[in-house]
Amino acid sequence: MSSPPMPKDTADQARWQYAGALFRIMHNLHKPDVKVVMERQLGNIRTEAQGEPDISANLYKGGFEAIAVMYDDAGKVGNPDLEAADRMGAILLDSGFWSLGQTIQRDTLGMREMLVRPSIDRGVPVFRLVYPQTVVASARPQNPSVPVRVEEARERTIDGKSVWTWDITDAEREEFRVVDVEGNDVTALVMPTDSDTGESMAYPYVKSDGTAFLPYSMYHAQETGSLWNTYDTQGLYEGTLNLALKYTNLAHAELKASWAQRYIVGAQVAGVGVTGSTNPTKRAAVITDPSTALMLEPTDDSIQPQIGQWSSPADLDKMVSAITMYARGLASHLGLNAADVTRTSGDPRSGYALAVNRDSQRTLQRRFAPVFGRADVRTITIVAVLLNRWHEGEGTPGWVSLPEDGWTITYRGIPLSADEKAALREDHRERVAAGTLDIVTAYREQNPGTSVVEAEAALDRIRNTNARFGQ
Repeated sequence: MSSPPMPKDTADQARWQYAGALFRIMHNLHKPDVKVVMERQLGNIRTEAQGEPDISANLYKGGFEAIAVMYDDAGKVGNPDLEAADRMGAILLDSGFWSLGQTIQRDTLGMREMLVRPSIDRGVPVFRLVYPQTVVASARPQNPSVPVRVEEARERTIDGKSVWTWDITDAEREEFRVVDVEGNDVTALVMPTDSDTGESMAYPYVKSDGTAFLPYSMYHAQETGSLWNTYDTQGLYEGTLNLALKYTNLAHAELKASWAQRYIVGAQVAGVGVTGSTNPTKRAAVITDPSTALMLEPTDDSIQPQIGQWSSPADLDKMVSAITMYARGLASHLGLNAADVTRTSGDPRSGYALAVNRDSQRTLQRRFAPVFGRADVRTITIVAVLLNRWHEGEGTPGWVSLPEDGWTITYRGIPLSADEKAALREDHRERVAAGTLDIVTAYREQNPGTSVVEAEAALDRIRNTNARFGQ
């Protein structure tokens, strides 16, 4: 695939370039970036001697994978229309949205922002991930973190040729058009036209009440009051590149500089022969063995031969210890305390493969829930409207329109362990008995994601059922 066209604004150009680097490291494509760091710090000659960079220690990607816990289980969709909420929950589950959500959160955390573009394919929602290095966006001053206009660079096939275009979508102006890199309008070549007039169709993204909307949902790693926060993790990014350099140097020392270098002054080994079948592999060699004596002959009768060795300049244990400490320090950029993180194995290199304890995962989930929840509600709303418009266009018999507003999302908490469940139940029994906790709240804490109405209904059902059977 060729490179996309660059935006006109210099700030957007710089943001795209850096976002592209973040995309590469989040998808293990950052070897060229490590090479640049090596050449800058070591010079060309030493870089060549080091060999290929070792990018296996990708703490940047591994760290964000470890804390992306929002979508480990399907969320619970809510709406005043309870039947519609159940329908939407099933639609999202069948479409694979919750599985895709794991990638959405991981890449949003790593790249700080990304967009999701829902569409309908044969009556089924599909979700296209749109990365920030292909997007120029603008927002209203009153709501600066939610875009109302998106210009997306997309590679399309037009007249049998692969070309880059700009998809321009503006909800405030109710404008959608596609232009090529020269600015020519090619909307008619990629979108349907009105069969009666031949003109482009009206703005297609409109709710049933006539309100235009943007068919993109923008996800933020954190709410900052602005559209872009691209450079927030620059320290962790550059540290991960340096970590790759350190592991590359460790492998170089282990393979090429971990033995004592012997030397001879004023003598040479007798009986040296030439081995190797081709010129590149030919080398001088002599057989050594515990049962043989190595014969040396002087090169100059006036010089007393000397034999010695230099010890290895590399202490591998100290190098591994220093690298591991460096990696653990980088983990603090993820917002975790050292006590929250463990390595996933005894291998020193697994210092970058983080395992976050359950309490910390729950803390992270509570931190991320508001910002990801707002984006998910926008995504669900877009899906509802697009499904309604699609079925209206198809004339689907029996289709009951989904609500186009009022959606909510509740994330299911990290499951409690058996010991944690037992401790929670005991705590609830004591507090309910003491009159400091009501049973509805206790039920909701034991069943995360349950609303007050649902908890009350469940408790009424339990009480009535128990009464029927004399309990």
